[in-house]
Amino acid sequence: MVKCEICPHKNICRLDRKGNCLPDLKDEIGHYDLHGNDFKWHEKKEELIPVDLIIGGFGSLRRHEYDNNWKCIDPNKRWRHLLYSIKKRGYDNNRRFPVDLVEFEGKYYVAGDGYHRVAIAKLLGIDKIKATVTRLECIKPRSTP
Repeated sequence: MVKCEICPHKNICRLDRKGNCLPDLKDEIGHYDLHGNDFKWHEKKEELIPVDLIIGGFGSLRRHEYDNNWKCIDPNKRWRHLLYSIKKRGYDNNRRFPVDLVEFEGKYYVAGDGYHRVAIAKLLGIDKIKATVTRLECIKPRSTP
């Protein structure tokens, strides 16, 4: 582990490069209060999402397991098993549990469950992935702090 000067999680970063882990929605939002009056959370909906639009994570330590291209830094047994299973059987969105995503300004962030599946979908060039999406809308105008 190295100390990254860019990332607020510098003490847990697994990357050997500065600032190359997955983006975090909390970093994008900055000093605004996610659960106060600055944002409105919309009801969850299940839908197929283009994998290319999933760009990062949301408040999870798991995002430090991937670089900013979704390459797994240290594939564990579960990750390798999932990759093998998908390569063998193909990726069928009807047989997979949806990943949890938050959509903000047209970009998607993994909000808990789904980091492995998104990374593998990107690795294998899968176009769309089934997701439970919560839309986050900024109510107050954002300004640069």
